[in-house]
Amino acid sequence: MDADLIFPETGSPQGFSSLAMAQWDGKPEPIVRELLQNCLDAAREAERERAEVCFTIDERPLADLPGIDAYRAAFAAAREERERPGETQSAGEKRAIEGIHGVLERERVRLLFCRDNGIGLSDGLLDRVLTEGNTGKAAGGGAFGVGHLTAFAGSDLRYVLYAGRSRANGTLRDAVSGHAVLASHRSSDDPDTGIGGDGYLLRPGQQSLFAQRDKYPDTAPPLLADEMARIGDTGSVVCIAGFNDFRDDPAKAVRSLRRVAATHFLAAIALDGMVVHVCDADGKESVVDRAALEGILGHVSIRDQRRRDGGALVPGQQVWRAWQCFESGRELPASGVEGVTIRIRPRMENEGYDSRVQLYRDGMWITNEAPHLRVNDFGGFQPFDAVVLVEEGELYGLVRDAEGPEHLGLDRERIIVKGGGDSRWKRLRELLAVVRDRLRGAAGERERDHAFTPTNFAIVRGERLRTAEPLRPYRPRLGANTEDDATVPQTVEEGDSPDGPNPEPRPKPDRPRRLAPKPGSGVPVRSSVLPQRNAKGEFDTLQVVWRMTGRGSVPNMVGVRVRVPSGSDSTCENPLAPRWLELRAIEHPEGTVRASGRGATELAVPPADGTLTITLAEPITDPNAVEVDVVRRRRGGDGDG
Repeated sequence: MDADLIFPETGSPQGFSSLAMAQWDGKPEPIVRELLQNCLDAAREAERERAEVCFTIDERPLADLPGIDAYRAAFAAAREERERPGETQSAGEKRAIEGIHGVLERERVRLLFCRDNGIGLSDGLLDRVLTEGNTGKAAGGGAFGVGHLTAFAGSDLRYVLYAGRSRANGTLRDAVSGHAVLASHRSSDDPDTGIGGDGYLLRPGQQSLFAQRDKYPDTAPPLLADEMARIGDTGSVVCIAGFNDFRDDPAKAVRSLRRVAATHFLAAIALDGMVVHVCDADGKESVVDRAALEGILGHVSIRDQRRRDGGALVPGQQVWRAWQCFESGRELPASGVEGVTIRIRPRMENEGYDSRVQLYRDGMWITNEAPHLRVNDFGGFQPFDAVVLVEEGELYGLVRDAEGPEHLGLDRERIIVKGGGDSRWKRLRELLAVVRDRLRGAAGERERDHAFTPTNFAIVRGERLRTAEPLRPYRPRLGANTEDDATVPQTVEEGDSPDGPNPEPRPKPDRPRRLAPKPGSGVPVRSSVLPQRNAKGEFDTLQVVWRMTGRGSVPNMVGVRVRVPSGSDSTCENPLAPRWLELRAIEHPEGTVRASGRGATELAVPPADGTLTITLAEPITDPNAVEVDVVRRRRGGDGDG
């Protein structure tokens, strides 16, 4: 191939550190997700019946990398300049330099290829791929361009190669390029001239991306030739040079590729709109298709993952529940919204009470917290799992414009920036409300207890039967122990028996001492509590979705407690205090708070809206009676935790 790695002149100094790359360094989910999304988009644009994607892990001689001599020279000059006396290096720069130097010291380089059967790459598309912030996607593309910046997070060399075959006017043409991101340095010929840190694989004589034509080679280098030969008529290849195996054991890289494909593109794969092949360095191939989803998603490390642990972007348990909608759910005859399909599956009695709705666009997971499709929106209805597939129509454009930077979640501010003001966000909510009502109708309301209780009437059963009397209101202070001294065994002195002239002393029933948190004034909060089962079928975790109502001042800290009401009130002869459960930890939007010992009846957290995950010190068997209290606390006042 007649080409070289060109580092154009620049007037802006540039260091080795890059926030865009460091943010996702070595994390498989954003890297693989973005690559697969671009492959899926390209296949749809090429009107393929199914997107075929192949990941291949390989090793080649370092000398086979196109432009490696120019790369070495630019790196050496930039490193020398950044390490001069008086220069200060950040930790990110040091890591980048060490990583590049380590790869250049070896004779062989590790590579990750990603090949698809999409529309391919033309000169115009390469212009967009290589230009940061210039996306080649339709309106609503993400902040990472066409998988461009994200792919660098998988490369210790920070060097990515591109090759594609596209059709123009009935003629097939290849286009090849590459992009290396190093640091700028001064020209050896003129110290007043700066050489940029971005290098591009171009034809000889081309010095920048501003050339109008013929700047990209049209013949694949030997390193990419085998992958290009496997492309049918159109398609593309991305090569991540210096592949870092996602900062993990190389044997686990294949597992990570399969897992991300199955979790983030479940709908596309389940509906046969995508199949992913993964080949390791030994030539062993595995396939991610509908038949493989059960085995991948059913693995305990995925199926039981309740939170976004370890850098995960979507909880594995949510994906498993979505998969059940495809396996044993049913498709609703009509969703009420153009271009939207709904699959729903009723939850079994032993599967919990929360209803989850997963939103997919073009077969890619977007969110399980869409407006009007949250757990709280289905509180009075039979529990279910559902997937909402958005493929076209008005809602499709609104969802795409509202997606976050990684195409995750729906953000009001992003859709406003796209144009149309707040009216487009309101329209998005209106359409999702139609989907919500359709799901409610399909699920049906829960059966309610219609037992009649007379007003102001109380019958207390115990050792004696008390006559009917007005029921006094029960207004305990949150956390106050209404047992007082009755928490320890007591006896009745001789002659003081309430039964009259019986001289025999009769002890009152012994009751165990119960821990109680400090009293406190309540905080107005709207919340829902979702108990989570462990492997034994017991409930040891509570997921609390809460939001401050805005009434009154908001404290800088709140105490969170969990209680089981005793069922007695002030009309009882010996009213029992509620049983306060001991808490081991609370995970909240700003971090995790843990009890200092085995457990505490109260833990203090900042009052940020969102989701709390409460881990109990001891599991419980009946979650229906559990209540969560929130009281005001000052920073530093952590109850007894």
